[in-house]
Amino acid sequence: MANTLPIDPQTDPALPGHPNPYPVYHQLRALKPVYWSPAMNGWVLLRYSDAVSYLNDCRFSRQAYLRTLRQRYGDSPILESQRREVVFTDPPQHKRLRRLADRASQLQNSTPFRPVIERLVTEKLKRVLAKGQMDLIADLAEPLPPEVLALWLGVPIEKVPVLKDWVLAIQRGRGIVRSPETTAEASRAVQDLEAYFSELIAERRKSPRNDVITSLIQAEDRGDRLTEQELLMFSWGLFSAGHTSVQYLIGNALLALLRHPEQMEQLRGDRSLIPYAIEEALRYDPPTQALNPQVALEDVIIGNDTIKRGEAVSVLIGAVNRDPERFPDPDRFDITRTDHHHLSFGTGEHYCMGAPLARLQAQITLAMVLQRLPNLRLATDRLEWQKLGRFRGLVALPVTFDSVTSTQN
Repeated sequence: MANTLPIDPQTDPALPGHPNPYPVYHQLRALKPVYWSPAMNGWVLLRYSDAVSYLNDCRFSRQAYLRTLRQRYGDSPILESQRREVVFTDPPQHKRLRRLADRASQLQNSTPFRPVIERLVTEKLKRVLAKGQMDLIADLAEPLPPEVLALWLGVPIEKVPVLKDWVLAIQRGRGIVRSPETTAEASRAVQDLEAYFSELIAERRKSPRNDVITSLIQAEDRGDRLTEQELLMFSWGLFSAGHTSVQYLIGNALLALLRHPEQMEQLRGDRSLIPYAIEEALRYDPPTQALNPQVALEDVIIGNDTIKRGEAVSVLIGAVNRDPERFPDPDRFDITRTDHHHLSFGTGEHYCMGAPLARLQAQITLAMVLQRLPNLRLATDRLEWQKLGRFRGLVALPVTFDSVTSTQN
């Protein structure tokens, strides 16, 4: 059986950099829907029903997964920082941290930030309108999310470039397949990032502002507040988590529409479909291809396989989002699809906290691109995908459009 599998056992099952991983996922799901990956040293799930059951199963632990990484790679600053992150905590600590985050009103309500996002997108589009061409990644999708997050959190915009470099180093070291080299690079970056946000938190304690960091400092639940280390974790973690994933969401959504011009025209004619288009893009070509693994606390049967106590499990989001048992005609990009129960933001207790802001950025960007760039089309079919662990996004997305003068716009 092993020789017939469509994937090299030593290949990262998230297939970073692959131009089209979805046929591979279909083949692998048909043969081994619960697949043991030697490269990951753990299991990956490719069926939607298995994934949902697993993600809501308290017999799996993210803290236990971090312990297995420490045994494999040794102690490191990146693993120590992950131990404190809300996405790697288990109940009851996870519930406590989410409850306190819920008290930080600005963290939960991103809608008032709409004018800020619209202003940033407008500024970026104005620079290219007269040219009739642009790279949708370098000129728009890449710079937008970190600027939005900086203003949302209360980070000075001029600090964004260096913070972006640190975030990329951290993400390279946090895939479901790791190496000593990427772990060391990520450890250096997380130390720099924590030092910066520690200073920023101290400033906000002295001089509160109308931003998320201040809101987190002031959050209280029945006398309970976030500790200094928890504040640090939330602050840099929110910036890191919402950076690359939103860039790739915007790029992947625009590419899907460019490759399906009939869908783009339908969207131009009915802007009420924009939220549907973003949900379909999240399902069709998710920016994160695999979820953070967990470890079984006891033997657990999934499908026809037994996950032994101490073994790691992850979900291939790109595979489960195209499971034909859940989504009819899963390889069809359809902006009128009404089943939006994809797993691109996870599910259950670990559902992504940044999902509302990510959706808002993507919806605003898509709406303004359609409005401001007439006759938008791909400039080339030769596209390259980033090789960045469990993330899936384009290196560049060159397009052309009918040039627009400032008076026309």
